[in-house]
Amino acid sequence: MRYGTKTMDARRTTRPMVIPLASGATLQTRFCAIPQRGSPALHAARCCSPLIWNNQTARLAPSSACKAGLSHSRFLLKQALSATLMFGTGLGTAFYKWTTDRSGDVRSIAVVMERVVLADWLFTTPTAIIQLITGIWMVYLAGWPLTQGWVAWAIGLYALAGACWLPVVWQQIEMRRLSRTAAYRGEALPQRYWQLCRYWMWLGMVAFTAMLAVYGLMVFKPVMPEAAAAF
Repeated sequence: MRYGTKTMDARRTTRPMVIPLASGATLQTRFCAIPQRGSPALHAARCCSPLIWNNQTARLAPSSACKAGLSHSRFLLKQALSATLMFGTGLGTAFYKWTTDRSGDVRSIAVVMERVVLADWLFTTPTAIIQLITGIWMVYLAGWPLTQGWVAWAIGLYALAGACWLPVVWQQIEMRRLSRTAAYRGEALPQRYWQLCRYWMWLGMVAFTAMLAVYGLMVFKPVMPEAAAAF
């Protein structure tokens, strides 16, 4: 069925386009018009699969804009999963170590320290690397400069968390050695163990707070001056 120009203009005026305000759309964002049942308006949705002709394969293929959007979604999923795993591991190990230390049972403390070190290598280390790579790559896909206000602050806070985490790794290994030796000899834990435990707790709190601030900046993206202007 064909429509004349006047008919098409009338259809456009009677079926306005509705673009969601919370979509983060810009003037360059592609949208597809989708009719909604029971509504006279055409609702807009991001075009996720506009097809273009590929001369090399002689087939229709998704455009580069669609591929970039899908890549961003995959990295966002990895970022969210790794963040969940990192927070869960950090809170879990801190809680069990704190409660076991309060019990004063040297054998239990030695066993828990073994598990704390193991969990740190299995979960915290890989997720910290994944967080850094996926975060920087998503910033690159979005076109934000690394010196932009909230991006620069997020990188700085992540570096602070990493600077606190590196000595924590060594402290955990040392506390594991001290507790293992005390449990084997049937002795009480030395004073050095409790000193390292206090350092471990304070550094962990600073790193945890810094990571919370990083995720807050990533979610809310506040308007902040660029790093060059701030410093």
